Amino acid sequence: MSFGALSSNAILALNKGAGIGNFCHNTGEGSVSRYHLEHGGDLIWQVGIGYLGCRDSEGRFCPTTFVGMATQDPTLSAGLVVGNKAQRIARFHDETVNATMELAASAGLEQPSQLNRSHIFRRVSQMEIKRYDEIYPYPVAGCLLTNEFPSHFAQEMAESSADCFMPKRNFAEHTGGIEALG
Repeated sequence: MSFGALSSNAILALNKGAGIGNFCHNTGEGSVSRYHLEHGGDLIWQVGIGYLGCRDSEGRFCPTTFVGMATQDPTLSAGLVVGNKAQRIARFHDETVNATMELAASAGLEQPSQLNRSHIFRRVSQMEIKRYDEIYPYPVAGCLLTNEFPSHFAQEMAESSADCFMPKRNFAEHTGGIEALG
């Protein structure tokens, strides 16, 4: 899994487990971090469309960097075989549906459509975990029209405009500089 999706300790544990169990784990579409390499478990580097970890200074794919990091063991490189991509995507979809059903069932629900923010938790500090509905309460109907919106909408509201869907910052960059922010 991607280092961005997990903590350093989780990646270290996955790699150590892969080494002990003599199997490999996958980076996800992120780059190879030092945590992926620390315990010597076999690793599949999943190079996504962003070429994370194998780009040159211009942001293009760099074969030299790629070869320097990539595995040379073809038995661990099935992710690079394009021929079986459709079959793997179908299997991934099936497993995603199954995992979603299991998550709903573990929350005591009959259908995934019953999942809501009260079922999702986030660690907000070393000692505190909160539900998403506590962190991000539902806005009161009409609040976006009266500027009485929740504080966690402040940045988005500051960058929004009735004249354009593009955030003001991006609009200014594309139309002539910071003075366009007005």
